[in-house]
Amino acid sequence: MSSKRKTVLAGGFVSQPLANLFSLRSLYEKLSKSKIIGDLLNEYLLTGPTVEEMCDEIANRIFTSWFYLENSKDKDLPWDEYLKNEEENLEKNGVSKEHIDMIMTRVKQMKKEKTKHYGKNK
Repeated sequence: MSSKRKTVLAGGFVSQPLANLFSLRSLYEKLSKSKIIGDLLNEYLLTGPTVEEMCDEIANRIFTSWFYLENSKDKDLPWDEYLKNEEENLEKNGVSKEHIDMIMTRVKQMKKEKTKHYGKNK
């Protein structure tokens, strides 16, 4: 079976009672489970924050964590290594390369802005 549409398994676990009800509802509606989940995901994702907003917020979390780490007594982790670790965490969480690039670019901009505003790191 050949399909021009690429699909991936984007699953999670649900309780057995929920899975049973989902199967029943799918049969009742005469819709595949994939169709139901796809429609729900589309509605959920299209009514939420934009890609840019999500990437900015994640970048802010990463930079804020660095800022606290940098100002702690145990700041043995260099900036480049910290960024590499965060990039690996994003990859492990299934974030696309395109979105990782957006996030990391924003984190680097935040660092540059901080350095420009407050001066060189200690």
